[in-house]
Amino acid sequence: GRATNTPAEGSGPTGQKKDGGVVELRDVRREVELLGSTALVGKEAKQWKGRHMKALGAKMEKAPRIPARIGKGIAKKKIQRETQARELARESGMLLAKKPKNKRRKQTKRSKAKS
Repeated sequence: GRATNTPAEGSGPTGQKKDGGVVELRDVRREVELLGSTALVGKEAKQWKGRHMKALGAKMEKAPRIPARIGKGIAKKKIQRETQARELARESGMLLAKKPKNKRRKQTKRSKAKS
């Protein structure tokens, strides 16, 4: 026969056997990538997960409308504005200050129990 540079029959694109004795390079690479992905954290993990899902045929996950850091600041400021508005309403006489009734009851019960 003649010598050719083609791989032997029954071998994969990597030149390794598919008969189960030798694992294909693609499979090993995929396993290594999966194991490596467990060490990813935060943004890298999300990006890897997105690429993995895209490879499976799923759509990429959309980014949030507002970054979480900015959203937390907005929420904090909103609470601050609400408390300021309540204080202003209380000072102008629109609202009456709430009296903590439960705390007083608990304090009187404790003081009676100690005596």
